[in-house]
Amino acid sequence: MQFHSPTISSKKISLYLVFFFFIALTFFSREIPFFWDECYYIPTAHHIFDSNFSSIIPPVNVDRGSFPFYGFYMALWWKIFGKSLAVSHAAILPLLIGIAWEYYRLAKTFLSEKWIPFALLLLVLEPTFITQSILMGHDLFLVYFFLLSVNALLAGKKIIYVCSLCLLALHNIKGIPAAFSVCLFYFFYTHFVIHKKIKTSDWFIHLLPVALSAAWMGYHHGITGWYLLTPVKDYGDTLHFDLHGLKRIVLEIWQVIDFGRVFLWCFIFCALLFYRKKLLSEYFKTLFLLLFVPLAVSLIFFSMLDINLCHRYNMVSFLIATIFTVYLLAMIQKKMLKYFLASVFCIGLITGNFWMYGGGFSNGWDSSLKVLPYFKLINEMRDYTKTEKINPSDVGTKFPLYHDIKYSDLSSENFHFRDIETAPFDEFPYILLSNVSNQFAVHEKEIVRNEWKLQKEFHSGLVYLKLFKNRKEIQPINAKRN
Repeated sequence: MQFHSPTISSKKISLYLVFFFFIALTFFSREIPFFWDECYYIPTAHHIFDSNFSSIIPPVNVDRGSFPFYGFYMALWWKIFGKSLAVSHAAILPLLIGIAWEYYRLAKTFLSEKWIPFALLLLVLEPTFITQSILMGHDLFLVYFFLLSVNALLAGKKIIYVCSLCLLALHNIKGIPAAFSVCLFYFFYTHFVIHKKIKTSDWFIHLLPVALSAAWMGYHHGITGWYLLTPVKDYGDTLHFDLHGLKRIVLEIWQVIDFGRVFLWCFIFCALLFYRKKLLSEYFKTLFLLLFVPLAVSLIFFSMLDINLCHRYNMVSFLIATIFTVYLLAMIQKKMLKYFLASVFCIGLITGNFWMYGGGFSNGWDSSLKVLPYFKLINEMRDYTKTEKINPSDVGTKFPLYHDIKYSDLSSENFHFRDIETAPFDEFPYILLSNVSNQFAVHEKEIVRNEWKLQKEFHSGLVYLKLFKNRKEIQPINAKRN
């Protein structure tokens, strides 16, 4: 009798390697604290955890307005396994595995088996996605629910589709345009790709996310008196905060092509022009809609809101763009050209992590790996101020350097520098500058560098932290108050 050993396809091997990659990534990043906007969401987890899940609406100063899915999820993991950074990172791992699996399923729908490993490689090289994976980003839930809903739609699994769409709409304010874009995709896909009529029952199921979101907002408004946008002043204005309309769209487009993605997008548009007569298949139309419908909705939606723009807002489109790039790359006949372009895409995404902009331009520190040295440096600066017996409230700085380690590091102690917006510069004995903060205007940095004395500097990679001492003889702020 002859026995045949089962073989594992290259696509499955690649998928397992990606799973292992995220496991290793989670392990090696287990001590990295919460960062950027996560420091505004994680106090909600503390509130839910401390109230033993009896209250899901936190105090107004930390309430983000949306359903606290991220905070509830973290609090649940802390309740079961204990509150620590390692547990928090472990809580994100199932989400990363889920995203990889849904991405693989989507890639398998449009790509041949030999191209799936390259698509998975682009997934783990995508700067914003990988950085958010390390930083325990709350928008990873949005990515997962989006991919899950699209895969369920394409597979005809209505129950999973409706449930994932509802969770997507509830996620946060960014979930609203994401869920709407899935609904638009469903409409265009049904009418113009598979040429079917939308049934009345299908219209009804798309009203469920709307009803669920409206119910939450009504409940939240009844308790707090406001809807999605908090009345509390968020972290300081950025250079781009006052941009509106067309200027904000231009800024969003730059964020879409930033960090090495420009090579993918240039190739996509060139391929669309070159192969325009051949790109009429059902697969192409579906991928085209899946890429450009969410992107268009996001650009329009966020151009109308007076909120800060971030690279990660279009993270879904970044992942879809990698699949679309591989789909178009597979159509090229010349092997050497394929290999050359594939190398350009990989090198572009890798080096994109280290793209820097001067002149006060935002650098998307929560969306590229160049931020990693910051966490060691900020701890060194905190240790230095403790050693020198400098009161942290005498050190003025801006977002994100003033976050309390009680929330960012899940520490048992409170320690944070002071938001410099609370008093004039000259009232602070010390000012802490860092290029990780996008909030300091260029002229403010020049004033501090020229009129204050540099006392201590820490530098690693592309990140620096500089502590300046006021040249004037002033009393500490706390003493003035007393």
